[in-house]
Amino acid sequence: MVEAAGRTVIVDVSPDFRAQMLAVGPPERIDAVFFTHGHADQAH
Repeated sequence: MVEAAGRTVIVDVSPDFRAQMLAVGPPERIDAVFFTHGHADQAH
């Protein structure tokens, strides 16, 4: 997750992304999500 200039962008989420967000708290908003490839470990 990258937060800059008032924007939040998620790049290639991992299988444990949900747990990571629960641990640190979700962002107030997500402006974009980018997947660099279609492997199952990135798109759950």
